[in-house]
Amino acid sequence: MLPPRKSIPNALTVARLPLAAATFGCWAVGPHPILSWLGLVAFLLAALTDALDGHLARRWGAESLMGRILDPFADKVLILGSVVILAGPGWHSAAESISGWTPIMAVLVLARELFVTSARAILEAEGVDYRARAIGKWKMVLQSACLPAAVLLVQVAPDVAATCAAPIAWVVTIVTVLSGLDYVGAMRSGLREVKA
Repeated sequence: MLPPRKSIPNALTVARLPLAAATFGCWAVGPHPILSWLGLVAFLLAALTDALDGHLARRWGAESLMGRILDPFADKVLILGSVVILAGPGWHSAAESISGWTPIMAVLVLARELFVTSARAILEAEGVDYRARAIGKWKMVLQSACLPAAVLLVQVAPDVAATCAAPIAWVVTIVTVLSGLDYVGAMRSGLREVKA
């Protein structure tokens, strides 16, 4: 028996968590001829659930408070976990990062996500609309494309990865920080609403 249609979006969101765990398990060992590919498949399936769950929820009128909580949480687990792993020791040679990601990039991405999550929790508790902004959505698309691309480049074109992976990672990091600054502006407006 098929589950009720309106439960499918949340089920897709929840499925992103074990897929993220599979991604981390595969990538945690560093570049590997089999596990890197399995991690790529798991990551891409997780990203697909992210594209589908919100679309289906809106289309079927199945948007819910649970979905609003779980969806950004599952997104952050997938992205932040991947950034931390690709910036970790398994993806570094003696002299440099193989993936292009470094610990300072991971810290900047983590800081942005912690700020936005904290600001959203406080402002929405005060009744202020602090929903995802356009630049935040584009940031997620960019992260979802570039993180697996780093792994793919290491696997199929290590010479290209050696020259291109770090610039790509910096572009993603800078866009992430800029999106955080955009949310700072939204937070300031929200705080004015609270004081008014």
